[in-house]
Amino acid sequence: EETGPRNWIRRREKKRLPFQPHKPNTKRGVRAVAMAMAHRVVARSKASTHRHAAVARPVQRVRPLHGSVSGSGSVCVHAARGTYNTDFSSTLEYKRHDKDVGSSEYQIARLSTRIKQLTEHLKEHKTDHATRRGLMALLSRRNTLLQYLFRTDRATYTSTIQSLGIRSRLQDKI
Repeated sequence: EETGPRNWIRRREKKRLPFQPHKPNTKRGVRAVAMAMAHRVVARSKASTHRHAAVARPVQRVRPLHGSVSGSGSVCVHAARGTYNTDFSSTLEYKRHDKDVGSSEYQIARLSTRIKQLTEHLKEHKTDHATRRGLMALLSRRNTLLQYLFRTDRATYTSTIQSLGIRSRLQDKI
């Protein structure tokens, strides 16, 4: 039998399943690959000598209703994307009008609420470095908004940081 790179490619081609597509990114390709993997798992489990062999079963995902009660009796709330079960009711006073979502002071207030929540979480879970990284990103975003507000509207900047309890580190550049 030949050795070398060409022979290696031939051996790899033989291992492919006959119905496995060349482009697994398409929907049909993903299903075909998943079915092939399921057939392999079932074949392995039937051939195994263990008494309790694992059999591949389709996984059924059930999403509970909003505000459903879990088995322990606590209420499980599924938050909208990007809210992380954060209570933003205290930030309503920073809105300029009812449909305001983009003003700098409102964004700063929302970020501050999330920063407080993450800070409390990190006091309990000191080794949660992924959350710490997210907290640093939020602090950076809030600081950028504060710098913008400092440059453009000084009165709004001072009232916002005083009401939120943020220490001012910005000074005029001379």
